[in-house]
Amino acid sequence: MKVLREFLAAVRRRQDYVPAEVPTSAVAGHVLSSSIWSGFGFATTMLIQLVRSMIFARLLPPAAFGILCLANVFTQFILLFANFGIGASIVYWKQLDRRDLATCWWGNILIDIAIALLCVVFAFTSSRWTDHPETRWVICLLATQFVLVSFGSVNNALMRRQFMFRRLAIVSVCSALATLLGGLLFIGLLGWEVYGLVGSMVLGTIVSVTLFFFQVPWLPSLTFSWRVLREHINYGRWFLGVSLVTYGNQNIDRALIGTTLTSTDLGYYEYASNLPMQVAIGLSTALSKVLFPAFASIRDDLAKLRQMLLRVIKYNAFIIYPFLTGLALTAPDFVQVAYGETWLPIVWPTRVFCVYGMVRVLTNPIYSLCYGVGKPALPFKWSLIALPLNAAFIWYGVGSGNLAMVAAAKIFLPFFMLVTLVTEITRHVRMSTAQMLRAVLPAFTCCVVMAAVVFSFQQVPFMAGLAALPRLLILVLVGMVSYTAALRVVFQSDFKEAVRLTRRIIPSK
Repeated sequence: MKVLREFLAAVRRRQDYVPAEVPTSAVAGHVLSSSIWSGFGFATTMLIQLVRSMIFARLLPPAAFGILCLANVFTQFILLFANFGIGASIVYWKQLDRRDLATCWWGNILIDIAIALLCVVFAFTSSRWTDHPETRWVICLLATQFVLVSFGSVNNALMRRQFMFRRLAIVSVCSALATLLGGLLFIGLLGWEVYGLVGSMVLGTIVSVTLFFFQVPWLPSLTFSWRVLREHINYGRWFLGVSLVTYGNQNIDRALIGTTLTSTDLGYYEYASNLPMQVAIGLSTALSKVLFPAFASIRDDLAKLRQMLLRVIKYNAFIIYPFLTGLALTAPDFVQVAYGETWLPIVWPTRVFCVYGMVRVLTNPIYSLCYGVGKPALPFKWSLIALPLNAAFIWYGVGSGNLAMVAAAKIFLPFFMLVTLVTEITRHVRMSTAQMLRAVLPAFTCCVVMAAVVFSFQQVPFMAGLAALPRLLILVLVGMVSYTAALRVVFQSDFKEAVRLTRRIIPSK
């Protein structure tokens, strides 16, 4: 009985847990450390995913990835309705209490169960979604993730609210490792093929949700209020609206390829976009999770807000631009080494996606800025206006039957958002778009120098006689040296600042 009483007391303490507000004066320090840990978590996770992609590309045909991608197009769309922006509301809300947290948790559970059942019904009633019958079972398996994710949704939001990004990075890495190991077991040993891909994803979700409960001392109570749920959904509805139109803009290409062309084409397209999108969007998304609570905390101090935004854009460009430039230059060798000759058709689409990613660097933090200053309607408005125009460009690209043309059509959207959404929100915070462009100028200039040097090396007859792997390693080394040298010579102050930040990340003994 004593053990039971102690257990129940511990449960009640977790149910009563409400985190304290983060002082405004401490936000800047939290942003730096949180950005570092988010970057570390993203880089490590991306490396694990790259290894996973390289292994599975040799175990499965492109069509298997096309089936999974097409199923994801539908399930991820349905998943947008599963949260209703409740997680963002928890991050933004000024005064949280026990009832807020419990209500949000139960609300998420109820919504996600309904969404999962909707996916199952769709999977068995739609016979025209794809030419592969495996897709219906893949959709059903993916639907189980909705309920699993909802269990840890409040804990995840509380960790972001409290800038606990070191722990979030650890959870992300553990989940990626579980996905990799699960894939090796399910595909390599058991031979489950595309079902093994989905099973490994579900396993990774189970690991991450379990760790969320270990990281935050909170458990849901039986408290529930429809009024409180409506208040949180009322704030989060703009996030839902933005998510819906953004999802349409970002995934109409996959839906059209999967239903107009073939699953093999979709598999090629998915792999071509994988690494550039992981870098350009994945890293920016990881940092945006830090920026949203940061912008929300300092939304009344426009000077600090502008300074933080420009620094984020500048250092995002320093990291992302050289990677994408180098990938575009070495794409033939990289694809052959990483994935094998079967995947050589993705070379040119990969290069185009690198250009797309470089433009996205400018627009990615803007969404967090809009949410943080209480203007979530702006991304919704401009994304909705862009949707039919973007769809027309994508339709034309898919109609050409050329995957590189489809990738090129996607570049319209970030350019449109740059001249509309970015212009409007920067005017609100008393900043110009030109200031943002100047922030990426050092990285862009150094990438031009790097591209010229790498391209010159590629023309040397000696390089043409090398195998793909040693040629790729030499070009990567040349690119790193030329980029660093250009930064040090032309932009000395930025180079010194980068060194200073690196030393803060890796302190000398």
